[in-house]
Amino acid sequence: MKTKVLAMVLILAAGSMLSFASAQERIKALIKKCETIESVDMNVIKSRRSATSSAESSASQDNKPATTSSTTKGPLEESVITVVIHDNEALVNEFLAAFKAEEENATNVISNKKGGKIVPNLYSFEGGMNFSFSMRDKANATITQMNDGGRKREYVPRGRD
Repeated sequence: MKTKVLAMVLILAAGSMLSFASAQERIKALIKKCETIESVDMNVIKSRRSATSSAESSASQDNKPATTSSTTKGPLEESVITVVIHDNEALVNEFLAAFKAEEENATNVISNKKGGKIVPNLYSFEGGMNFSFSMRDKANATITQMNDGGRKREYVPRGRD
């Protein structure tokens, strides 16, 4: 009995990990496809994140100077990819369909009405992946993929001066 319960828990856990991994894959696949399309301009920004030791992190949280500091350079990672589509209505429609298909997987969705049509504006996913969509007209659009690596951001309200 315990073996069957354990097997079910493992299957459910694996299934949830697969759905997390497949989230936003349609949009990412279209962005990859754009690398070979003539009517598309692309801009890629890569960032290097440094890996900091836990001793330094805990010391900085206590507002004390770190006694041991070991920072290593991480690999360059694509943090922002911008795709600009020129005069390609079919490709714009493919992106619209991909955004619509990924809506269920997104943690945040912002949409706008443009030309009588609801279009995606910003989709956020678990793990820090965000996609923005800006449509100039039915054949021209800009899609931006932003990866913040899942870093948590603290909101600190500012008082009026």
